[in-house]
Amino acid sequence: MGRPRGPSRPRRFTLRVLLGVVAFLAIAAGVVALTHWYAYSSYYLADYQGAVVIYQGQPSGMLWYRPILLEATPYSMSELRPLDQRAVRATIPEPTLGAARAYARNLFHEWQLGVTSTTTTTTTPTSTSTTTTTRGRG
Repeated sequence: MGRPRGPSRPRRFTLRVLLGVVAFLAIAAGVVALTHWYAYSSYYLADYQGAVVIYQGQPSGMLWYRPILLEATPYSMSELRPLDQRAVRATIPEPTLGAARAYARNLFHEWQLGVTSTTTTTTTPTSTSTTTTTRGRG
């Protein structure tokens, strides 16, 4: 019929198998950690219901990581120039939260300068001088 089987060796959980499992888990954990870091490593300005807000993460998300709304700035979209409004709607990426705040502040100040320069009127005082001549008699 077939070859006679020798004594079977029980399968053992060896050190080599343990090291292989540990290495696999370490690599998997590293990939997840790296993906998480990249997914939330940047910030961006966006429009949320007419307000300029700051999100953390990638604008379109990454895998199961979705952007997180961090804070609403004190500026509304109506307080931005039209070109800046379009840029914010398309999202403006920034490397840090501080940079995103500063960028939003700068956009607002640019709008303020435009509003101030178009509504300010300058008046120059005019002086009228009157010259009186008297003719001498005599």
